[in-house]
Amino acid sequence: MKTIIIFISALLVVVILFQLSRSNERKTDFARKKVNITSTSKLDAPYNDYRLIGKTAHNIFIYSHTDYSINCLNTQTGKLSKLWKANNMMDSTYSMSFTLQYDSPALYKIDYKNKKIIKSLSGQNSTEVVKDFSDLAFSKGYLADTNTLICMSYPKGLRDRLFTSVNLQTDSQAISKDITLIKHDGGISEDGMLNYDKKTKKLLYLHYYYNKFTVFDKDLNSLKNGNTIDTFSSYNAKLNESKSDNGTVLTTAAPLNTLNTYSCTDNGLLYVVSTSLKRNTLFSTTNISPIDVYDYMTNQYKGTYFIETDRNDKIKGIAALNNQLVILTTNNVLIANVTTAN
Repeated sequence: MKTIIIFISALLVVVILFQLSRSNERKTDFARKKVNITSTSKLDAPYNDYRLIGKTAHNIFIYSHTDYSINCLNTQTGKLSKLWKANNMMDSTYSMSFTLQYDSPALYKIDYKNKKIIKSLSGQNSTEVVKDFSDLAFSKGYLADTNTLICMSYPKGLRDRLFTSVNLQTDSQAISKDITLIKHDGGISEDGMLNYDKKTKKLLYLHYYYNKFTVFDKDLNSLKNGNTIDTFSSYNAKLNESKSDNGTVLTTAAPLNTLNTYSCTDNGLLYVVSTSLKRNTLFSTTNISPIDVYDYMTNQYKGTYFIETDRNDKIKGIAALNNQLVILTTNNVLIANVTTAN
């Protein structure tokens, strides 16, 4: 019996190694292109908390949590300028407890901790509470339009985060159990990034820990399930459970193997900063980051752009606009001209 168990274990190891090898071999068949950076703008406070919060025809908007400033990058000139400081709607709260969304001329703060949406117009000191949610625990919120909030909520009695569409005028809520897989682990294994493509009016949820993304509309109709070209097709979280006066706490006991980090969508394409193994072996430098491109409705892999950054300059966010990629790094904002790979 012991011999059989050892044989089966060895066979499983061989199969896993074979699949990993095949996966990485598969990646070498795709079109790859190293892109040139056409513009570099230095950040005022490197290594601090910046994030991309919106875009218009030729502008990318960037928020700094250091001084609460809203900054504008003109993608035609490469000029980065400070527009105004949003002190009226910010505080020293941990920056991951809210989402900022800039739809010119309105700036929205979707506040998970205080359960409300706050609005302010460009450069003005006054604020308006758009919605106060007293009974909705949620995260990863995005305003698909002025009346519709798409978020991941925590329904009472469940250990999962479910996508929820909230009508801000009528307070009606629709919950979908089809978009996010339910694994009863508090949403740990299902964590990911929510993107909205204004040109196609579709939302896309990309998983961090395995190669799945889901496309849906603001009514939570699932339109497409797709996969990135990375190795892992599932992530089985090992959980620890502890009880306290505040309730049950779930933590992961397994290391989180992040495959997909920062992402964005534009005009039907998904751009993903991948952490896949052996992706940069074609280059002599290690300061290369791969950005994979997909047609998210056909699940077609279009190619990979390789972005070279300065040493210790890590990618912190990306945005696509027409035929340009804007890359937010630790110290800089970069612009690269790109064309979709065939």
